[in-house]
Amino acid sequence: RGMHVPKVLILLVLSVLCAFFGAQAECKSPSASELEKRLGEIELLVKRSPDDVEARERQISTLELLGRRTEALALCEVFLKARPDRGFLWYYLGFCKFNEDKWQEALRSFDRAQNLGDINCLGFKAFCLRKLNRHHECLEFTTKSLRQYPNVPSLYFNRALSRQ
Repeated sequence: RGMHVPKVLILLVLSVLCAFFGAQAECKSPSASELEKRLGEIELLVKRSPDDVEARERQISTLELLGRRTEALALCEVFLKARPDRGFLWYYLGFCKFNEDKWQEALRSFDRAQNLGDINCLGFKAFCLRKLNRHHECLEFTTKSLRQYPNVPSLYFNRALSRQ
């Protein structure tokens, strides 16, 4: 049974994969067969080096792109126990909770991700604050974040909506 993956998620995960795979200019969407091939390569790498956290993160991202979120989330949760210092893992956990409309749980994970330097979580964090009716906090958060990251469109969007 296929799982519908929102386009925004695909683009977000693709940006992570582009960074991991060293894409230089443009990163086009890989086909399912290309992703399966990459996943096989990553799994071989993980077998040789089970503690390679970047390979694990690529594995999680690739599973997500393939619509295999249950597997990706299970890996993420296991690896978080061993490496709670990885912002991407907290971001991905938050992203999964976000997609389940578990705003408070997602927010806690996005906070951890942000504290570890992950900026992909900023727009999601702002959205969670709005969903939790913490509009004043969202306004303060987005205003402060925009000073440091003025090229994150979702911060402008959430800031505008938190003013209403």
